[in-house]
Amino acid sequence: DAMKIDWMHHNRLCTEIDVDYRNNTVHIVNHTDCPYDRAFGVNETPSIDDFEDLLVDRSIPQTRHHFSTEMKLYGIQDTSPLGIAKHFNGRVAGDNFWMKFCEEGFDEPCD
Repeated sequence: DAMKIDWMHHNRLCTEIDVDYRNNTVHIVNHTDCPYDRAFGVNETPSIDDFEDLLVDRSIPQTRHHFSTEMKLYGIQDTSPLGIAKHFNGRVAGDNFWMKFCEEGFDEPCD
């Protein structure tokens, strides 16, 4: 299972993220020199664990009061950090970063 994600700031591409769960690899291409705008900051070789941490940071905490009720309210069936991040495009309150999910392989650019 592979997926491609573009890490965006407003409409500007900051980091291309290619995730391959079969081989437990993450490959990135940064499009900015500013580490604050990069998906993984100064980390140029993120691991699957680093990617999972990013998803947790970009989703609603499962320990949140009335978590299950909120998930039903939003119609979210996959309550994993990946499922939540996909549903909200990785958007969280307080910043202008978001994730564009393009799961159809590595060769096609995210449109």
